[in-house]
Amino acid sequence: MDLALLALVIVVALAAAVLLKLYRSIKSLEALIYPMYASLLWIRVTNASFVDALVAMLGARGVISAEEEGALRAVVKPGNITDEDLDRLEELMSKRPEELSPEEVAEVRRIALSLLAYPSRSAVKLAAKLLAYISRTEKARAEKAEVSYIAETCTIRLYLHSDRGSEVLEEADRECVADKAKKLKELARRRSVEGAEDALRTYALCKERQDAGCRALMSELGSLEKKALDLLLNG
Repeated sequence: MDLALLALVIVVALAAAVLLKLYRSIKSLEALIYPMYASLLWIRVTNASFVDALVAMLGARGVISAEEEGALRAVVKPGNITDEDLDRLEELMSKRPEELSPEEVAEVRRIALSLLAYPSRSAVKLAAKLLAYISRTEKARAEKAEVSYIAETCTIRLYLHSDRGSEVLEEADRECVADKAKKLKELARRRSVEGAEDALRTYALCKERQDAGCRALMSELGSLEKKALDLLLNG
């Protein structure tokens, strides 16, 4: 076994040892966090029950109004998961992420947040998975893009779509601009060039438009060259 192969074996063994240690650390941390979180949730639920009983007593004695009673219960009482919620979640999860509407994504998030209120490791794990799924879905929506190419003005146009709306970005095709600018410069000097009509047509369009390719093309032409090209258009 040569030295290079021996070094490679050592590196792979060290990497495997590091990964194993990292995995064990994560599992031990998980075993520590979930019981702590369950305990905190148990305290939260117990406190909510106490506040609920106190609010009911104050309401019965007329100390607080019915509206105030409802407001206090809403502050401390976590959302409840019903059988209908679980059936709805199963229905939503049967769809592909791109098929979910913004309202359905919000519905999955509501159910996930309600699951976090239960002092159960499995409920917390499911809630975490649902929230991660929602995050990936929203990211995929935000990254939807369409690209179009406007050959007549040497412009690349990018459409970005998200739930918040659409955005349009433009960039000049530098190779296309350089080719048309070269032909237009020859035309301005009254020299014959192949593709002259196409280049002159692009120049005429760019006099009226503000595409990225048009702005780049016009910046390549001098004032005298533009005047000579205008004479050709008018002639």
